[in-house]
Amino acid sequence: TAVNNAENSVAYDTQQSIYADFIVLLDAATTTLAGFAGENAFGSNDQIYGGSVNKWIVFANTLRLRVAMRISKVDPGTAKTQAEKAVAAGVMESNADNAIFKVSKSDNSFNPLPIMLPWNEFRMSASMESVLKGYQDPRLPVYFRPAKNTGLFTGMRNGLSVAQISEEKRHYDMISTMGPPWSTPGNEYITPIEVILASEAYFLRAEGALKGWNMGITAEEAYNKGIEMSLSYWGADAAAIATYQAGTTTPVALDDFNTPPMTDIAVKWDANPAKQLEQV
Repeated sequence: TAVNNAENSVAYDTQQSIYADFIVLLDAATTTLAGFAGENAFGSNDQIYGGSVNKWIVFANTLRLRVAMRISKVDPGTAKTQAEKAVAAGVMESNADNAIFKVSKSDNSFNPLPIMLPWNEFRMSASMESVLKGYQDPRLPVYFRPAKNTGLFTGMRNGLSVAQISEEKRHYDMISTMGPPWSTPGNEYITPIEVILASEAYFLRAEGALKGWNMGITAEEAYNKGIEMSLSYWGADAAAIATYQAGTTTPVALDDFNTPPMTDIAVKWDANPAKQLEQV
């Protein structure tokens, strides 16, 4: 039996054909899953949903919504149809729906980030520093650790030259690394892996609503629900979430290279439709 086509190379499939096939596969998957709605498949061997077929159906609908948004500028008609189909069938609406891969030492499954971070090749970007500080984001100390040598949250510009990145002020001990969930030794068997979250589903619906699609919710409502889902997932309480949603501060400028703020847009929902899209 031939194991290849005997050619030295194979032409890439077009993005158009790949995304069209995503939709075919999702149609087949949701049809099959619907036939087993309410049942359990694979039980504890399913490290995301514990075998719940209903949750996998919601996952598939949410993935359809994501695919639709990815093609919204090149095939807006198909994107609208698929996005509306996904929402009508039921996408993620709470953190209980989140697709979270639960790692386990007994199953020899792990989160690779806690293993890779000691290599000192991963640090906070300047863009993240500008936005998280400017918005007074409560997720900052979860996403990142203060720099070892200064105790400050500090980011670094992307795309630096070898000479620039070798300067003392950009030594890895002067720049923030990823936060405790990933940078604590041993957490490779504790920190789960996020696959798709309800917060993303709400932001996708917000963008769809701004495009005039029927997302079952207004763009503003979906935007604020997305914020709520993300902040609550990472540990913020209701008061902190409400404060963040009403925030009027903007991203900060950075000292390094006199970098200006990444944007001048605040978190609080803007009256300008053009700014609303950027907020989402």
